Amino acid sequence: NDYYNKVDLFVCPSDFYKKKLEEANFTKSKIVTLRNPLEIKELDSKSYVNGNYILYFGRLSKEKGVLTLIKAMKDINYPLNIVGTGPIESELKQYVEQNNLKNIKFWGYQTGETLNNLVLGSKVVVLPSEWYENGPYSAMEAMAIGKPLIVSSLGGLPELVQDGKNGYIYNKDIELAEKIIKTIALNDDEYLKM
Repeated sequence: NDYYNKVDLFVCPSDFYKKKLEEANFTKSKIVTLRNPLEIKELDSKSYVNGNYILYFGRLSKEKGVLTLIKAMKDINYPLNIVGTGPIESELKQYVEQNNLKNIKFWGYQTGETLNNLVLGSKVVVLPSEWYENGPYSAMEAMAIGKPLIVSSLGGLPELVQDGKNGYIYNKDIELAEKIIKTIALNDDEYLKM
C-alpha cells in the first residue's frame, strides 16, 4: 500500500473518479482530473443538422445499458441506430425481433468516415450506461462535432452535460424515454442552441 504514496501524481479522467479515489484514502499523493485527450477537428455546417434518428455507438454489453435504451424506444415511433458489437449483441437483436421493433437498426462495428457520418446524421447520441463511466470517447466525439447527449446520471457522464443546455441527464429508466421524446420535439432553432 505504501507504493501508492511514492507516486507523485494520479491523473483521473473525471471528477467522479477523483472523488472515488479520495474517498478510498489509498494514497497521500496528489490526485487531479484531466479529461481524456481528443483531437478536435473544425466543425462544419453539417454538424449542426437536426438529424433524424437516435444513435448509440459503443460496446454491446450489459453494463452499457443498451437493452434499457431499446426498451425505452418500444413506444417511441422514431428510428434508433445501434453501432457496435459485443457479448450481448445476439440477445439484443433477438429482443428487437421478438418485439417487432422495426424502428431499430443494428450497424455492427463501424469506424472512420462511416461512423462519423452516422454521428453527423443523428439527432442525439444516447449513453445509457448502468455502471460508472468516467469520460467515454463516444460522448466526447459526439460533442466535438456538435451533437447533444442524453446520459445516465452515473459516474462521470453528468460532468459532460449541462441538463437542458447541451443534452439531458436522466436518473431512472422511465426518464430516459421522456428525455428522448423531449429531444425529438426540438425544433431547428432549439436544436441549434443545444
